[in-house]
Amino acid sequence: MAGPRRRRRAVIGAVILLSLLPAVPFASRGLLWPADLPTTIAKVVEPGTVVLTFPFATPANTQPMAWQASAHMEYRMMGGYANIVVPGQTVGQRWPLLLSPHTDQDILGFTHIGDRFPQPPIPNPGIEAQLRQYLVRYSIGAVVAWTSPDEFAFVYQYLLAAIGPPQITVRGFDIWLPVGGKWQTP
Repeated sequence: MAGPRRRRRAVIGAVILLSLLPAVPFASRGLLWPADLPTTIAKVVEPGTVVLTFPFATPANTQPMAWQASAHMEYRMMGGYANIVVPGQTVGQRWPLLLSPHTDQDILGFTHIGDRFPQPPIPNPGIEAQLRQYLVRYSIGAVVAWTSPDEFAFVYQYLLAAIGPPQITVRGFDIWLPVGGKWQTP
């Protein structure tokens, strides 16, 4: 009796072990963003500088957090994906708190995930001026935009209209820096 029971257990154990093995060959792909983006940010941005990214770091757009981690967390970043304590509430939230004016986060953090999110406001001179105010209010020392996804060309045009041409242009991303410590008006 012990023989068939042991064989059955051995077969079940082997099936379980085989099911735990990953599929071979492993599927992989390269980075979605240019490989030199994080190192370029680290080279041109002083440690501790606050960086505003496009896409804005949210649970739907986590790429900027990977850039920051790849740059050894040397700069600070607007947004993020975390359980954020909300004053006066017993439960936190994962999405970054909306900062004033929230139109900047609405535009930079927009994602195409079905119809869950409303369309961002259409940039206009008033909203472009709000971005410059946002940069000053939160002491932002650099703006980094991943320019490869074509569906976000309107955001790039918004940045150009609000803060002028970038100081650093590399294939797939651009970096804006304040000139003489001030954000320019185009």
